[in-house]
Amino acid sequence: MKALLAMAMVGALVAGALLWPVGGRSFWQRAEDRGLPQATARLAARGLRSAWDLVFRAGPGTPSAPAHPPPPLRRGPRKTEPLRTATAAAVSDRVQVRATGLAAGPDRILMQPAKESLKQDDRKGLEQLLRAR
Repeated sequence: MKALLAMAMVGALVAGALLWPVGGRSFWQRAEDRGLPQATARLAARGLRSAWDLVFRAGPGTPSAPAHPPPPLRRGPRKTEPLRTATAAAVSDRVQVRATGLAAGPDRILMQPAKESLKQDDRKGLEQLLRAR
């Protein structure tokens, strides 16, 4: 808060020095006669313009070629995979049955092994709990 008050006082002092007439004319009027406000504005505009040009040049620039070219456009109908024949399905089922030991169900979905297995005494305890309810 003290810093804000100090800055306001300095600003008031500078404004008073510029606008207080000394020798019949203020410093601001004398600066206008010499063209200082216009020159200062022109200098600030040039600085802003050159800074903007610098930022613009440092930007992405011209786009470079991508690392991988895009895939070529497909013309005409798309090729589809051939449908599985019944014999191919039967062969793959037999291979899966041999690998897993589980037969495919009527929906051609292979039965999955149980995620957990209960020991005999644990199963008996579970059945007793279920009967108690």
